[in-house]
Amino acid sequence: WNITNLQYDTQIDLPIIGPQNISGEAYDAGTWSFQYPDYTCSNSLNFVTEGLNILGQTLPGIPIDVSSDGTWELSNNDNNLLITDQTTGLISDYQILSVQDSICFLNGTIPFVIDTMGFTINSQIDIELQLDKQ
Repeated sequence: WNITNLQYDTQIDLPIIGPQNISGEAYDAGTWSFQYPDYTCSNSLNFVTEGLNILGQTLPGIPIDVSSDGTWELSNNDNNLLITDQTTGLISDYQILSVQDSICFLNGTIPFVIDTMGFTINSQIDIELQLDKQ
């Protein structure tokens, strides 16, 4: 599946500056592959956020580059997709908004780590994904 559209919203706490809200939209933001009946998956999420307006200056966007392998399962009467990262053991929960033969819409939260301006920031990003079958 190709991640053809992604809407995101997050807040990161930048040292000295404090919390900053970041939201926007990205296109062609990566891929997601599901294997059945193995119930394994892999994903690659790559995009750059919109620029940050801080103290009257627009700073470059923050690159988000998250790749993982793991397992998947359906829960909540097949309304949620649970992804367990095989390296970290973290579970991401996605609400299935709509699924058809060649298109799927999901809502969820992805944890991420960024290194920017000499600092390491652990955060999470709320996303709504449009997946189109390859």
